[in-house]
Amino acid sequence: MVNSIETLIERLSDESITIDNCEKLTNKALLLVNDTPQHLLKGKYLFQIGKAVQQRLDYRKTLPIFEGALKIFSQYDNIEGIIQCNNLLGTITKNNIGYEQSNNYFHRITTLTSKDFMANEFFNAKFHLGDNYAALGELDKALNFLFSALEYYSDIEAHFQEADVLNILFLLYINLDEPDKALNVGMKALKHCQQTPSQYKQLSKILHNFGFLYTRAKNYSLALDYYHKSLDIIEEHNITELLPLSLVNIGDNYESFGDNEKAFIYYKKAYSATDNFGNNAIRSAAIFNLAKGFLLQNNHEKASALFQDALEMVNTIKTTNLEIQFYNELKTLYFDSKNYEKAHFFQEKHFQLKERWYSYKIGEKKFNTPNIDNHNSDASEVSSEIIGNSKVISKLTETLDIISGYNVNTFITGETGTGKELFARIIHEKYKQKSPFVAINCAAIPEHLLESELFGYKRGAFTGAMREKKGIIAQANSGTLFLDEIGDLSLALQSKILRVIQEREIIPLGGTEPIPVDIRIISATNRDIKQMMKSGTFKKELFYRLNIMRIDIPPLNQRKFDIPLLVDYFIKQFNLKFGKSVKSISLTSLTTLMQYSWPGNIRELKNCIEKAVVLSSSDILQKELFKQLLIENDSSLVQNNAFSWSGFQDQKSSFINEMDSSYIINLMQASDSNISKATKLGNLGRTQIYRLLERAKLK
Repeated sequence: MVNSIETLIERLSDESITIDNCEKLTNKALLLVNDTPQHLLKGKYLFQIGKAVQQRLDYRKTLPIFEGALKIFSQYDNIEGIIQCNNLLGTITKNNIGYEQSNNYFHRITTLTSKDFMANEFFNAKFHLGDNYAALGELDKALNFLFSALEYYSDIEAHFQEADVLNILFLLYINLDEPDKALNVGMKALKHCQQTPSQYKQLSKILHNFGFLYTRAKNYSLALDYYHKSLDIIEEHNITELLPLSLVNIGDNYESFGDNEKAFIYYKKAYSATDNFGNNAIRSAAIFNLAKGFLLQNNHEKASALFQDALEMVNTIKTTNLEIQFYNELKTLYFDSKNYEKAHFFQEKHFQLKERWYSYKIGEKKFNTPNIDNHNSDASEVSSEIIGNSKVISKLTETLDIISGYNVNTFITGETGTGKELFARIIHEKYKQKSPFVAINCAAIPEHLLESELFGYKRGAFTGAMREKKGIIAQANSGTLFLDEIGDLSLALQSKILRVIQEREIIPLGGTEPIPVDIRIISATNRDIKQMMKSGTFKKELFYRLNIMRIDIPPLNQRKFDIPLLVDYFIKQFNLKFGKSVKSISLTSLTTLMQYSWPGNIRELKNCIEKAVVLSSSDILQKELFKQLLIENDSSLVQNNAFSWSGFQDQKSSFINEMDSSYIINLMQASDSNISKATKLGNLGRTQIYRLLERAKLK
């Protein structure tokens, strides 16, 4: 049976077989694979079949093949197979379903790899994420991912990959109307491509983008020269996936010249070239331009039907720059044909999308890594974003966006060092960015002074009150008051805070006249408020007034997938602070950090990295640094045999188990602990879910 399957896979790899024969051989191979008793071997065969036919069969047939292989590889913790499947699934969904779903696969790769572990796969995923976010119009994310990949490829002198990234940046700057930057980056891409002989596909892409650059500059003659050079390479070397777009853009330029007859010829060629074509973004462009051709020939019925097909396709895959182009051209076409109602409709659509796109324009946003706040940091250092891409943090970010839209009191719970004040500031900044944000730690001020700090006082209110002082509540008027560690308030002060909420006014100490206040109260605690209410140490009435909206921040040991991102950020932060040049952290060091329980949460991690950066004598943070820093808290991390093979295997096993546990915890939280939901969300079988729950001791 094995020989039969391998023979069929070899026959499927022959590009000369017809589509019909390819489908028949694929079905035959899949039937044989289903009867294979060795499960892991079944996964490998499914992957090989999918890889052999992915360019020729419809994505709806190849997608389930790779998903089947991914399920098997996941069951056996076959990291290499998991990454390969996610890479191909990311590519297939990118071309056919949409960039957002594609990003899910590439983000998975970045969580399984790092700068020090499978670096090529890590940065290849970053490259694709940058390309996807560029197409989605999220340019800050696009540039961050692309520049990260570019730096890596430059360091290892990978000219081919470097040219690929530069070419995406080239196109990005063109779309941003930055022709000088685009030309500079395009010339660099061309130079790198010339250093890698026989890279015809890449060369044709770069020449094509030069054509696009000169099209935007309305130099149609020069644009056609570049497009035809690109087309010559495509036809000579049979690069079929690039043919339709090349033909479309040549047709566009002839239309701009006023040669509608020639334009229509190229539009029809482009449409024909997309038969059985796998890339829906390109296919939608071909359909759209053929519709234009029919409209130019006054065949409005045919044009209208094709326009509708193209718009439905491009809306499905959510390609912002294509949508902008489509709506702009439809606006012009209908205006020229005196259909002003439709022209106005598409003009509005075009303006809305373009405004969203240009809100990300370079120079209008800073592309720095977002900051992490701790309780003692200055307000100026607080970011408007949270670092992390774990499920629990993604869900929290969505909750923050919802809460920030309403001026309601919010209650935040979380352990010390999880960043409660950061969350409070984000809620405030998203709703009332220019209004005051005033924070006070109720546990840090003695009780006999806290009341005067909160409410202020009049001159002579008590011994030593030589002049009037405005209280913190009054300072927060028209803005946000953040009461940190509110669980430490005495019952007497709780009653007074309750009155402020109810009456919307305060009376300073020694005063008689109430002062109206309009504030939003965000409160936080690391205590068990429910238990405090049961014991009578916290007023239920106050809690219900404060707890209109609720945020529960998980401790760091429940979001360990975010540790690599946090570490990377802190390294950059302390490089700037101390003038160091630490590049990254070793895999063994990262494993140590992933194994540690982090009782002090993000604040402790930040302090740990700060010390390591200061003490490091190399550009990589080595494990020895963290042995010294963490030994007082967790001596089990210090192992004499850490560099023996058995020690490595133990650490590797522990690291994978930690990742599995973190994954299933996040998955079950996102699925409301519903197994059926979890199987759909995680694309896993019920058996896998139960196995992961058992490993994490959650079953």
